Amino acid sequence: MINEDTNKDCLDDLDLTSLFSLLNIVVVTDRETHPTEDTGELVISKRVTGSALEADYTKNFLFTVSLTDGTGAPLTGTYYFYGSDKSGTVRHGDTIPLHHDESITIQGLPAGTRFKVKEELPGTDSGGVSEVIRQGETGYLVPVGDSGALAERLLELLADDAKRREMGTAAREYVRKHFAADKMTKRIEKLYTEEQT
Repeated sequence: MINEDTNKDCLDDLDLTSLFSLLNIVVVTDRETHPTEDTGELVISKRVTGSALEADYTKNFLFTVSLTDGTGAPLTGTYYFYGSDKSGTVRHGDTIPLHHDESITIQGLPAGTRFKVKEELPGTDSGGVSEVIRQGETGYLVPVGDSGALAERLLELLADDAKRREMGTAAREYVRKHFAADKMTKRIEKLYTEEQT
């Protein structure tokens, strides 16, 4: 079944350069567009409501996606997703960042797939958070579910303006160095290259 919300075209000899801009996401794949088995999709979205701070409307929220079969066994496949701001692949246990009013659609999930989408608390040692936060340098990681440790670290940072500024500056520099658009593009290209082999 083809999702009518997705624009899919056979590109054959079309010059692709005209398709790329800062406003469009184009996914080019050699995958079969008419799957031989029943598949479905999962839409994940984030919307900030209420009296949230302005910063909440611009920050990324992390969601861990669990994909299992009817017996509860983790799915081993890789599934494509697309959204208004990003596209890529996701596997069971991956963490996906979403900002306010953003959504993604995961495609090609086998019939009977069960899912759980969990929003991670900021600074908990889960998903991809540990790739960004370097303990004691760019922030603090606390164990998932340990509200006492989270409160302790928050109070520590609230009481120490210099440390908070130092960690914030270090975090910005770390993200610029390791997660800049050109570096992330290379990582995604590598992922697609590995997927093809």
